Amino acid sequence: AGLLLMLLLLLLLLLLLLLLLLKAVLLVIMTLGRTPHGISLYAVARVERSVGRVSLNGSCWGST
Repeated sequence: AGLLLMLLLLLLLLLLLLLLLLKAVLLVIMTLGRTPHGISLYAVARVERSVGRVSLNGSCWGST
């Protein structure tokens, strides 16, 4: 059971790292001024917040 928890935590960390990478790429694209108007900062922030909430819930479940 402990091993499974460790694997889940590792997956969560990888997901968070991917999110950070995506954010950095988006920032670079934005600074280059090549953003399509379809992708709004608001939508990105909303998605990020929901993902953060899910990962926080996951870590809470893991600790109990």
